[in-house]
Amino acid sequence: SSLPLILHKISENIGVDILASVVRAHFFGRLSHSDIGAIVQPQASGILMPMVQRIGPNNPERLAPKAVSSDEKPHIDIPMRMSAAAIILCAVLAKPCDFDTWDKAFSDTIPIALSLLDDVKPIHQAIGALIFISVIEAASSSKLETIPSFVEKFSSMVTSLFESSIQMCGREEPTVITIICMAQSKWIRYLEMLSHNPDIAITPAQVHAMARKAAADMFIAIGKQAQIGSRDGNYERVAGTLVAGINPLLGHLANVPEAASVEIARVGLSAILNLLGWRGMSLEVRAAQVSALAGLVSLMNGAYPIMPHHGKKIMIELFLLLDRAAKDSDFLSCGSGTIDAMKDKHHDDKVSTDATKIGALYAAAASLAICGEGAEAALSHIE
Repeated sequence: SSLPLILHKISENIGVDILASVVRAHFFGRLSHSDIGAIVQPQASGILMPMVQRIGPNNPERLAPKAVSSDEKPHIDIPMRMSAAAIILCAVLAKPCDFDTWDKAFSDTIPIALSLLDDVKPIHQAIGALIFISVIEAASSSKLETIPSFVEKFSSMVTSLFESSIQMCGREEPTVITIICMAQSKWIRYLEMLSHNPDIAITPAQVHAMARKAAADMFIAIGKQAQIGSRDGNYERVAGTLVAGINPLLGHLANVPEAASVEIARVGLSAILNLLGWRGMSLEVRAAQVSALAGLVSLMNGAYPIMPHHGKKIMIELFLLLDRAAKDSDFLSCGSGTIDAMKDKHHDDKVSTDATKIGALYAAAASLAICGEGAEAALSHIE
């Protein structure tokens, strides 16, 4: 669209770091109209410059800044501060530039993201997570030999805020919890890449512990929803949490030689096996179940030493799911041509049901290989 292009042009003329500094000052209520002329130091001339230069201390039409309420955050008094910061920063941080410029921009952007994550309103927390994702994606594209200054300065605070946000937003709109989980998984993945750098104080073992704690928190957040079934939007929250947060973390832990998922195996299986027991043929239910199957395979790989103790119940749940999916697929095949208006929905439901069968078969094969005698005993009984 045209807005990102306009913002890119502005950042080219005044610099991403300076623009981020102005956005931070505006967000926290420290920017008056008279300050803009002093803050903005144009890097080049162009068509945008007269618009910037005419706002300054000599402009007779400028307004005096309003006093910020002492008991409210400025962006709560004036919500446009929040939306303006999110739109501008998410657009300009994606633009490539040198590391020093990026580092200055990150240092001004992270406090905005953390302030929003620390809010009470879930939508504010989601916007803060979105800004944070923009920072991590931009930082991940830079050279890993150089560590941004915000990592060690804010790492402990970031981890704490994500933990509290997930606890607060577990029953909110699915988009909110999904974005927050995505931001946390990207943050941990970024730390994992940095942890191999000798100049950083964070070790790979610490990152693995963070990943376990984050995955456990997410499992707890969706655990009750997995128990009560696919209603009240639970399937969307569960699928979003799995795809954006839990599964990337379990995939990371599965690649660690030390069986790093053992400590969270019990809480993970409790949530996942409940999801496999959901009934329903809708695309939403199947999306949650396929996501749970992917997580189950990673969890079994990451906790393989103790999986033989759980092999029987895993295999039973998988075959029950296979049986239901096979019957649902036959039903959908018979009824798909009866009503023209329902053809598309029947097709989507049948495709998702068939995908669930394939995923369950793969998970059953993995269970047979990883769980050993327990899974074999259940299979022999079923046969």
